[in-house]
Amino acid sequence: MTEDAENNIEDLEQFLGKNAFQLKHRSNSLYFGNKSISYRNPIITVDISLDRSAWSIEFSSVLRQYSRRMYDAQLLRDFFMGTITTDPVPLADQIEFIKGHFADILRCFSEDMMAQTLSQLDSLGKERAKRMFSGPS
Repeated sequence: MTEDAENNIEDLEQFLGKNAFQLKHRSNSLYFGNKSISYRNPIITVDISLDRSAWSIEFSSVLRQYSRRMYDAQLLRDFFMGTITTDPVPLADQIEFIKGHFADILRCFSEDMMAQTLSQLDSLGKERAKRMFSGPS
């Protein structure tokens, strides 16, 4: 894991703390170097994980009926930008996007907009998977 990635994650954690998120969980694997970090506010949970040397950032609703549906930062970025990317977006770019669109992310995960947001994210995720696994056109 690079020092830049560690600094980016630390920056994201500080940002979440400044925006009234509570740390709910932190664990480090002694054997594989994997990490799991979870923050929560009254609207969303942000899960940050390191698995097989790759960082991921995922969002989910705190509303029970939606809480098992996780959406990665890249999918949220595509949702707001109106794009579908199949190539990985660098961690620093994902965090920059999250910080720059944080109010919009919170609004989309609000109870009033949740069903519509998740429906659109699910459709976008299916389209992304279809493009990823269909090969070159």
